[in-house]
Amino acid sequence: MRERTKRFAIAALMTTVDIALLDRYIGAIWQAWSKVLWSRGAFLLLLALLVASAAVLWIHVYYDLRQTMRERRDALSLKATSLPGDLRRDGDV
Repeated sequence: MRERTKRFAIAALMTTVDIALLDRYIGAIWQAWSKVLWSRGAFLLLLALLVASAAVLWIHVYYDLRQTMRERRDALSLKATSLPGDLRRDGDV
């Protein structure tokens, strides 16, 4: 469970930092790299790599959330279907 929380925190922090940096510097970077056609393509490739890596992080967080919800549902169903005390006492016979 602790790993899931840690993964969510890392994904949220990385996404926040990426958005803040892109918002602040995208104009200057685009002007500097757009003079040569191949450098513009390289910049767009790096940008696509950034988006893809963020998507992979969030996919992991999504599957962690689904696993946590499944574990909670299973725990609740085990509590609801537990046997009464009289039957559990002689269960090994």
